[in-house]
Amino acid sequence: DLEVREHQFLRALDRFIEDESPTLEISPPLEDAYYGNINQWLPIISVHTNLSIPVEWIESRRAEKAHNRDSLEQIYRRYADEGASFEQIVEAEAKGFGKAILEHGIRVINQREGREPIPAADPFAILWATTFDRLVFHLRDNKNLSPEDAITKAGEFLLSEHAVNTPYVFISVRLHAALAVLCQGATPRLPSPSDPYDIAHIATYLPYTDVMTVDRFFSS
Repeated sequence: DLEVREHQFLRALDRFIEDESPTLEISPPLEDAYYGNINQWLPIISVHTNLSIPVEWIESRRAEKAHNRDSLEQIYRRYADEGASFEQIVEAEAKGFGKAILEHGIRVINQREGREPIPAADPFAILWATTFDRLVFHLRDNKNLSPEDAITKAGEFLLSEHAVNTPYVFISVRLHAALAVLCQGATPRLPSPSDPYDIAHIATYLPYTDVMTVDRFFSS
């Protein structure tokens, strides 16, 4: 999902820099999400499995899912307490999406330069390029902006309608808003641990497919 999202962001960033109107891509290029020609049957299908998954890894994933579920429930409950409508939740989620990417990118830059402590749980995370880094590099290398101007413009882009109107963000914020609405009322449907993963899966591939298989709940 990260790679697909960044492809969409970079095209939207170019439109932002050229002062073009925000546009929702209805048919983004298949190359964002797939390698080669996917519209053909291959003569041979190979299936490889590796079931030697450490128990510790499984328990870590379960704990992560439980934590994400609890965080989602708190957010959805807050919307319920505020009496927020579907449209209001979509607007709030959309604004928060780019803001979260910007804040994470700036935090990692500060950690690299020693202005903030490096997390002990994942000390090597600062070595990998964040989405914010990729936006800045694109502006610096392809638009000839200075590093300072590239950082400023990348931040402005993430808070703009151009970022909100990328397919990944457009779909995911609406699915989260729908779940938040279902969390309201006398018989709320509480989020499940797999919800964030299902939403990421759908938001990643739905713009590139004619048919998608999802579970019964999300198909509705």
